[in-house]
Amino acid sequence: MEKECNSFSGFGIIKKIQWLTSIKSSRTMKLSVLLSLCSLGASYASGLYAQEVTVSIEAKNETVAEILKDIEAQSGYDFFYKGTSIN
Repeated sequence: MEKECNSFSGFGIIKKIQWLTSIKSSRTMKLSVLLSLCSLGASYASGLYAQEVTVSIEAKNETVAEILKDIEAQSGYDFFYKGTSIN
């Protein structure tokens, strides 16, 4: 009966290496899932309505309030402001 001689087994290094690699793979899996979810969210955000709206304005001697009303009419967005603050 021969006994297998491994210089690392006496110190328990093999078990420590196996434990460390399991932690690294767990961390790698978590980061992979996180990055996948972030990229999924970014791809969803690229198709939103805000990316497709174009507004064209020609204004001379108009107040900011009148310009914002034009933008609201063309885009469907609403702006909240104090009339005294922007004129």
